[in-house]
Amino acid sequence: LLSCNKCLQLMKDPMTCVPCGHHFCRKCSDGYANGRCGECKEEIDHVYKNNVLAEIISKTKYRQELFKAVSSKNKFSEFQK
Repeated sequence: LLSCNKCLQLMKDPMTCVPCGHHFCRKCSDGYANGRCGECKEEIDHVYKNNVLAEIISKTKYRQELFKAVSSKNKFSEFQK
């Protein structure tokens, strides 16, 4: 859900196609100006920035960074023992 359907990375500025609901990064969705979804090829009525999904991704990134910081601190403290 949090990965772009085109580049397969964690989405940056998630955009959602209507009516199919597929999600893409803003950069990846720019290529669908032909009016068709890149995933299902359905005709797109419009594309909108998905702010709810952007917020979820932001919180996920924060948690990943926090986990990395805690994990690296614990590894460092093991070397001090």
